[in-house]
Amino acid sequence: MVIINQTFNVDASLKLDWIDWLKKVYVPEVMATGLFTDNRIMRLLSEDEENGNTFAVQFSMPSATYVNVSDEDFMYKFERMASQNFGDKVLFFRTVLEVMN
Repeated sequence: MVIINQTFNVDASLKLDWIDWLKKVYVPEVMATGLFTDNRIMRLLSEDEENGNTFAVQFSMPSATYVNVSDEDFMYKFERMASQNFGDKVLFFRTVLEVMN
């Protein structure tokens, strides 16, 4: 199993709008691609809110076979959506993880 992990740092003034958009728009649209089997939304607990709020969104897929497809066709598109909706008040990066157990 492979997990696409997206970590977002969100300006504190956008926290509620961000969570709402994430749950109602972003995650449903990513899942609608059919590439992913599961998702999780998490919030980093050990942070100073003056520097924003940090969230991770994880999307699971059965194998690494689709990683390049997801990057090229979908994940960049969805990350652009985040930028278009929230501008420079949301910073993000993506990692690809392989589940080892």
